[in-house]
Amino acid sequence: MKEGKKESAAVILYLYPLKQGLKVGFGLILLFLPIILVAAINDKLTQGQTAYDQGNFAQAIQYWETALARAGPQETLLIRLATAYQAIGNYDKAFSGLQRALSLAKTAGHRANQSIILSMLSDLYLATHQLDQAKTTIDEGLAIARKKGKPLVLAHVLNNLGNILAVSQQYPQAITAYEESQRLAEQENDTVLASKAVINRVQAAFYNGLYPEAIANLVPALQQLRQYTNTVISVTPALEQLQKLPEIHDKVFGLITLGRLAQRIQQQLPKANPNLTLMAYQALNEARRLADNLQNAHAASYAYGHLGELYEYERRYDEAMRLTRQAIFWAQKANSQETLYRWYWQLGRLLAAQNERYEAIAAYQKAIQTLQPVRAQLATTYRSTSESFQQSIEPVYLGLADLLLQNASNTRDSQQREQDLRQARNTIELLKMVEIQDYLQDNCVKPQETLELHNPEPHTAVLYPIILADRIELLLNLPTGLSQFTVPVKKADLRKTVLAFRKNLGIRSHFKFLEESQQLYRWLIAPLATVLTTQQIDTLVIVPDSIVRTVPLAALYDGRQFLIEKMAIATTQGLSLTNPQPPSRQASKALLAGLSAGVQGFAPLPNVPEELRNIQTLFASTLLENQQFSLNNLKNALKKTHYTIVHIASHGQFDSDPNKTFLLTYDKKLTIGLLEQLLLKPTELLTLSACQTAVGDERGALGLAGVAIKAGARSTLASLWFIDDTATSTLLTTFYRELQKNPFSKVKALQKAQ
Repeated sequence: MKEGKKESAAVILYLYPLKQGLKVGFGLILLFLPIILVAAINDKLTQGQTAYDQGNFAQAIQYWETALARAGPQETLLIRLATAYQAIGNYDKAFSGLQRALSLAKTAGHRANQSIILSMLSDLYLATHQLDQAKTTIDEGLAIARKKGKPLVLAHVLNNLGNILAVSQQYPQAITAYEESQRLAEQENDTVLASKAVINRVQAAFYNGLYPEAIANLVPALQQLRQYTNTVISVTPALEQLQKLPEIHDKVFGLITLGRLAQRIQQQLPKANPNLTLMAYQALNEARRLADNLQNAHAASYAYGHLGELYEYERRYDEAMRLTRQAIFWAQKANSQETLYRWYWQLGRLLAAQNERYEAIAAYQKAIQTLQPVRAQLATTYRSTSESFQQSIEPVYLGLADLLLQNASNTRDSQQREQDLRQARNTIELLKMVEIQDYLQDNCVKPQETLELHNPEPHTAVLYPIILADRIELLLNLPTGLSQFTVPVKKADLRKTVLAFRKNLGIRSHFKFLEESQQLYRWLIAPLATVLTTQQIDTLVIVPDSIVRTVPLAALYDGRQFLIEKMAIATTQGLSLTNPQPPSRQASKALLAGLSAGVQGFAPLPNVPEELRNIQTLFASTLLENQQFSLNNLKNALKKTHYTIVHIASHGQFDSDPNKTFLLTYDKKLTIGLLEQLLLKPTELLTLSACQTAVGDERGALGLAGVAIKAGARSTLASLWFIDDTATSTLLTTFYRELQKNPFSKVKALQKAQ
């Protein structure tokens, strides 16, 4: 299990401690202990619960660990400790404690506790991105809970089931689970769980796009309401539920969640609703008051910060600045780096909105400096639709790059311009590394060299197309230095054109794709054309961003020629992730693997045998075809020999979820993780001659970079769209022939092949 801090306010799914069930259990346990020891243990239990309610989880752990040492292993005490350990992000100890508790519960035949523990284990699996294991575990817990017949236990399990379904984006099913959880909790007078379920329920509806009318159908109409809209009716019962709770840490974060939800619903409505804004202010101000009363720095940081965010949305910048600075103070006091970066980022946005660019840059730089050490911890928290990499991490880096590029374009000082452009490039390079780490969920991926990148070799240029909301910034790294070109095209217009281009590119009966191809050329290449010609650039390395990742840039058309006819084209996730060492000079030895037979529901690829045999004539090679291309045979071949070329001709898929990214072998699917285990030594070239490779959205296209990095390949060759296996076979045979002539220039070989 992984460790990391869990952000109570940042996630959309709440998990309250199972207090009512636990108190009964402790009464039974302590009957067998001496009276003095019982009193001492009870004292620690009470102190621990008080600390937990106030959000002092580390202190609660100290009290409960003391009680555990005195009382010995007790399932309910282990459950409490696991809840606290999970709250501070120590998933290893939480998991260990729950496993011990589950073993005790099974031995004692405590079926209700088994159900609760399985539910909590499913939550841990969810928090550490083991979604399949989470589903299996919650199903087991739910089956026990329904048989046991204890409504409150079932309510807790259903709430966690809703969480798993929501993270899986199965929102209608999640809503059903939350509804049943809420009903049972209200039946048992558990206002804590009832408020949790109703908030989760409304949020699931919101993320399913059911606003404003549809949300009204998810909650019972309440009497004595003013003439609110349907959306407000949905949020109001949640606020009323929360107001009934005692002043505890969980109530603060429940109010924060409600306030943010009201604000987000407001942003989606075609017409502003003042009642929603008022509700957001009420909830967040109440959260701030409670946090102050609790003297909890962590809670106060979130309360002040999100209230500042609301003022930012309302463009009340002076008040937003004051609240944000207070949030920074409380985050520093709590030593909460994972929240501190958010408020530095917010401060940067506020300063930028008031044209304080230099101060805004400083705030963004502090945000990134704060974020870097804790980003791995953030990756282990829940990853819902509200807290994705694209929403909570990527904008920090892009925001800084945006400000630096604005600075560069507005200064007359050439040295300052060069400095700003270098910082912008380095920020984008850092973003690329962070992005692939996030995709692979592997923070061991490190840059190959420092970010003090040198200018490229003569006749080579590196292009960074930086896609911002209101424009495209083309940052061109030439042998002579950096140049900046600004294209006034909105991100939405670029996306629309790219999608049309990709759609038409796959239709062989016409050449309509040329229209979009020319438009993309005008936006992405034409501004640079004169400079590229003047500096005699014959190789262009592109570090694509956003939707540009899905574009086969070689196919861009100027009206007379495709880009690939003018120069060799290569793409990379980032120069800092590229091995700077020169290519190996050892004789090429190839492992050729492929499928012509249709297996596992995939269609046959009849041209694969010819493709493999053509390549086999060019290099010393080992051939694995059809039944021989099993996962075990592939493993043995790679273990026995170090190949400079690994060529796989098969079906493949690259998905936004790395666990769904695979290449097809005869008997199994070769995932990124398995590929990393098989390729023990780096290879010079990994070729994926698949019928389908990186087709999909820009997130899915990261899978190609992920495979290359995990495989340790210096270069990876694959298509970005569906491709006929006849065309693939012809192109790749030509490519390898050219590569044999000049083994040190793969991009030139590919250019000639195309």
